[in-house]
Amino acid sequence: EYLPEEVIFEQIPFIRNQLILQGEAVRADLAGQSEEAASEPGEGETAVAVASQLAAMKVALHFIDQEAVPYLKAVERRRSSLRDKRASDDQFRLLSLRIPESLHPVLGQIQNLCDEKRRLDLQTRLHYWLHGWLILHAPASILLVVLTIVHAIVAAFIYA
Repeated sequence: EYLPEEVIFEQIPFIRNQLILQGEAVRADLAGQSEEAASEPGEGETAVAVASQLAAMKVALHFIDQEAVPYLKAVERRRSSLRDKRASDDQFRLLSLRIPESLHPVLGQIQNLCDEKRRLDLQTRLHYWLHGWLILHAPASILLVVLTIVHAIVAAFIYA
């Protein structure tokens, strides 16, 4: 339910690196759009509209620089609000209210990257829990088999 698709465990570091590269590419595209909008205002755009668009882009860039990319780069970041699904959704919803509709696809890409990283982190934790359980489970199972054999031998000699 929490992991709709499972990834081969050994591929997780490679996929994390791909998420980081994609996040940095989205950030670079947004920074390029910001510079382009600042240098060449479109036809019919007022100075107020251009300033508003630039301010929204700066808000989005600040969020990406301060929250999203560091979260994507962290192997295990416990303090990030993006680690929790509900808090992450709230943060992205709040940010979407502060930026214009034209930047929502960029925000959606960053949110998808953060969601994917959260799923990879969960899969990593589950993998360690399940393999850690083997340390206890395997010896207990072997002991149970040995005791079953001892019981069968003792029962055969006592009741024979």
